[in-house]
Amino acid sequence: MTEAQLSTVDGHDPGSALRDHGLDYAWSRPDISAIKAGGYQFVSRYLSWLPNGKVIDASEYRSLRAAGIQVALNWEHTADEALQGAATGTRSATEAVRQARALGYPAGCTIYFSVDFDQTAGQADVCHAYLRAAQSIVHAAGYRIGVYGGIHAVRRALDARVVDDAWQTFAWSAGQWEPRATLRQIQNGISVDGADCDRDARVGPTHFAGEAGTAPTSTTTELPVEEDNVRIELTKVGEAHVFSNPSRSTGNKTWLLLSSDFGDGVVRVATHGGTSGSGWTVQTFDVKADADLVPAVLLDRSVAKVSVLLQSGTGVFSVDAVGTPVPA
Repeated sequence: MTEAQLSTVDGHDPGSALRDHGLDYAWSRPDISAIKAGGYQFVSRYLSWLPNGKVIDASEYRSLRAAGIQVALNWEHTADEALQGAATGTRSATEAVRQARALGYPAGCTIYFSVDFDQTAGQADVCHAYLRAAQSIVHAAGYRIGVYGGIHAVRRALDARVVDDAWQTFAWSAGQWEPRATLRQIQNGISVDGADCDRDARVGPTHFAGEAGTAPTSTTTELPVEEDNVRIELTKVGEAHVFSNPSRSTGNKTWLLLSSDFGDGVVRVATHGGTSGSGWTVQTFDVKADADLVPAVLLDRSVAKVSVLLQSGTGVFSVDAVGTPVPA
């Protein structure tokens, strides 16, 4: 049986919920009208060292977004670049962030990094060093980091917490799907408008331009806060709270603090100025178990709303908008 035959037609198993389909492609590019006519909702496009004909440019990015097509970005220089370790991860992520920002790719969206080979257990550590170094750069820029690869590469990266998101290819996966990989490449070599493309299935939340970064996901009603004190608890991954800034009414500045009773994790904090069309500013923070409070964001009257989302981890994570206010 070939790898292609191992893939199901729609790319999802009975335990997952298929959302929609998209495309990824490199040098040959289908017309946007053909993408829309095919019912595809998103595309994943390449970043890499320039000059490079497979890399998305600003004109293509703007055209896709103007047509209502969501866009994800994937860094791939060579298929096995991750085997070059941390120094290469730092260099490549720095360039990936530069290109993403130049395109206008919103903060809070995912930049994927390819592990485009059948990774062995013995290769995992050096690949994780590459991804961990890239993660530091990508998170500091306000983006999420994802990995593209077969089931072993994505599962190991998720377990090691060196990525936030995963895009699994059917290749090197023996017909199995990692449930935490919410993006799946399910078929290679399809023709769309004469262009050589791969077909993808989205089976859970993703973070693409046009889907995320303009507003955070919230699972709770907004909490109005009129004093310089608020305490919320995040108890499960994906839980979010949105609350109004305490300093908005007091005129003071207040620290937003993060802590965890047990279990390490990553918390995403997004702030909004309340101006229509201004978008959210997203930052991510590693919160260590039983550590002292981590000062996350200094809030002042320029911030209207704050969203806090638990991206990964176990235990009870607390958010306190408290401390000693600093006069504005």
